[in-house]
Amino acid sequence: MSLGSLRVASVAVGAVALIGFLVGLADPAYYSPETPMDYLAAGLNSAGPFVAAAALFIWWRSTPIRRGVFLILVAAAAGIVWGLGNLIEDILDYEWGFVFFGVGGITTVLASALAGVVALTVRDPFRWSGLFLLGVAAGPAADSALVWAVVWLVFALYLGQFTQIVASNES
Repeated sequence: MSLGSLRVASVAVGAVALIGFLVGLADPAYYSPETPMDYLAAGLNSAGPFVAAAALFIWWRSTPIRRGVFLILVAAAAGIVWGLGNLIEDILDYEWGFVFFGVGGITTVLASALAGVVALTVRDPFRWSGLFLLGVAAGPAADSALVWAVVWLVFALYLGQFTQIVASNES
């Protein structure tokens, strides 16, 4: 996997989060969906953590930083649990899904934040991505789809610039 794949995945997470934020402005009933807008909102809330888990896995596979790898994998796995919990609770209407939702969401936030701190301590030009991982943790911690969307989209934008800088330095 490449940094280009990571950039595409980051745009995908940002887009899902941004669309979820915009749908949320219509004040849908996430917790007991009845209308198509309700189901769209609940679906986007489930898709966000799934897509983020994939992006975190791509981050792990495509970045030169190897310290803290375990934490990235924990964050990615927790994202899957988080999305699954939301799907079970909101779309399938089983209340026990909140356990997966809560454990997955909290673990994703904590593992992303810890991985961000570890990444910032590595002597590598890509250590700046630790700031991004701290931002990944900040979005759900603040319960803000908008913050999450902005973090992922800014990361994708900066990733494009970083890739161009590295390519020009290698020439």
